[in-house]
Amino acid sequence: MTQTIHVDSNVLLDNNTLKNVLNKTYVKKGQFRVVASPFALSEVYAKTLSCNLPQGVELYWFTEDSWKEFTSIVNDLLSEIKWLGLYDILIVATALADAHAKFLLTIDKQIINSRAIRDRAMKKGLRITDPYSI
Repeated sequence: MTQTIHVDSNVLLDNNTLKNVLNKTYVKKGQFRVVASPFALSEVYAKTLSCNLPQGVELYWFTEDSWKEFTSIVNDLLSEIKWLGLYDILIVATALADAHAKFLLTIDKQIINSRAIRDRAMKKGLRITDPYSI
């Protein structure tokens, strides 16, 4: 299965940044799918009252296994990381639960620089970074 790049709502909301991601050679060649969690899309809707996914971005659909993993990760993050907002926890947990995820792209420096999140991501083979560092 194709590897995935998850995008945070802040990437979805910035057309130039998203366009840069979608124009990466490995995305155009189909080596990676760019996906947004339902929670990132909900956050975009709350800010713009529009829920159209940009062309080239797919909605991430949970499998039964990824849903079980997701709920476990959400509980872990809620108990350990008190400063992170609920939607951010859900977005991070979605990427961590996706067995095919290689990147979570966000502009949120607190998420990128969090040791607790980075340690969890490394164990899953996930890199959390800004969109211009991939």
